Parts: sequence; C-alpha cells; structure tokens
Amino acid sequence: FGSLNPGVDRLAFSMFWDINPTGEVLDRWIGRTIICSCCKLSYEQAEDIIDDRFDVRRSNFLLNNWPDLHGCFEWSDVITSVKNLNEISRILKKRRLNDGALSLESPKIVFLFDEDGIPYDSVIRRRKGSEFLVEEFMLLANKTAAEVITRAYPSSALLRRHPGPNLRKLREFEAFCNRNGLMLDTSSSAQLHHSFERIRGELKNDSVMFDILMSYASRPMQLAAYFCSG
Repeated sequence: FGSLNPGVDRLAFSMFWDINPTGEVLDRWIGRTIICSCCKLSYEQAEDIIDDRFDVRRSNFLLNNWPDLHGCFEWSDVITSVKNLNEISRILKKRRLNDGALSLESPKIVFLFDEDGIPYDSVIRRRKGSEFLVEEFMLLANKTAAEVITRAYPSSALLRRHPGPNLRKLREFEAFCNRNGLMLDTSSSAQLHHSFERIRGELKNDSVMFDILMSYASRPMQLAAYFCSG
C-alpha cells in the first residue's frame, strides 16, 4: 500500500471482505487488481474527519494542505468512506479482544530536535484513532493471508506469532498490582484484557498510574517468533 499514488493506476494484490455487523468475515476474495485512489490523507486529516472537525464548506484546503480529489469522487464520498471504515474497525477490534487478543496501548515519549539535531524537549504522544483504523485492517489482512497460505501449504507455511508471556515476569507484574490494591486475573489473555479494562475504570482519575501500569504490563510479553506450520 505504501506505493499507492492518488490519481495513478497502480498494480496491486488486494483483499476484499464481506463482513457482517458483528465483525464476522462471511466471504473474501483475494487477487490481482489495479487501484486508482482518489486522494491520499494524512493520519491527522483522517482524524479530523473521524472526529467531525472537517467541514467541507468552511475548510481552507490550501492552508491545511488538504489533497486534491481525482476521478469522479466528492468530499462527501471520502468522508463517508473514512467514517464507515472507522466504524468497521471498531467492531473488528471489539471482536478480536473478545476472542482473546490483548491490547497494551501506552503513550510514547517523542523527542523534539532543533535544526542542529540536538534534542531540546520531549512530549507524550498517544496514537490517533485513524492509526488504530489502519492497524485493524492490517491485522485482518495478515490473518487472512496466514489462513490462506496455511490451507495451501499445511506442512510448510512460514507464519508469525507471539509466544505466551514470560511467566516469571507475569508473576512479578501481578505482585506489583496486588501491592497497589489492583486485582489482576492472568488465567487467560481474555481475562487479562478484562482486568485491564476494569483497572482503567478504577484509575480513571489517575492516568499517570495507569500509564505506568501499561508500561509494566508490556515487560512479560515476548517478541514475535516465526515458525513453520509443519
């Protein structure tokens, strides 16, 4: 997708999904396509559309560096597409978490540099909703590709997965939570996720503590590993 340019025909390998309102994939098609996208949005621009901060009638397109549209599309088409994709991504994420996936989202420190390359400040950066939108469809594409490849090559498919958490570090994290009066259920990834959601509510007035907790929670998690299906 990185080589897609608006208004230009690009050869691609695409996936199409038929998804019901609960996020279940009912059907899919994978094959060679030609993509001619109508525009290329930044994460910030997509976020403005998601959060209803983009008004076509009042927006200064030149000042805010909004892209030109190509083909027979209007901005109303772009807005509808982004909002629909965002809604679908939320449903997919909810289904993925209910199926046992674990989300350990924490803020990142970003350093600011002057013109000489010397850091002069740091800020806390949290990912935007538009970034989660893209991430969700990338995960679905990776999962779909893994399923298709495994079915075609059941004994020799090269796949990628995350091993279970380091048990010693997980116990240390559990003890840390207990010392701070926070109950943690580590019996499964699904229960761990539900524990984090409950703790998020308990710490709604102490976001710093919750960020510390999320940072600590990432320590037991292990790096992804490649393996052969056979």
